[in-house]
Amino acid sequence: MDILVAWTHVRYIPAEATYNSVGRDATVRAVQRALERHGYYVALHTGEFGFDTRRAVRRYRRDHGLRVIGKIDHELLRSLGIR
Repeated sequence: MDILVAWTHVRYIPAEATYNSVGRDATVRAVQRALERHGYYVALHTGEFGFDTRRAVRRYRRDHGLRVIGKIDHELLRSLGIR
């Protein structure tokens, strides 16, 4: 189940959901910062879930034994220490 979000500052993601952002979002920005700390993201922290963020998410997931999908879900957030 995908949730598409068009507003900003979304903090809640249902446990069974994955996350795709179509705008600027604080959750995506937090993921970008965490991925940068781990050496996976080297672009601006825009809060947009674009190509660079999706690629960094996939690489991080692969390297950390998570399911390799280009989405933000609770599994990724927990692994990054965000939730």
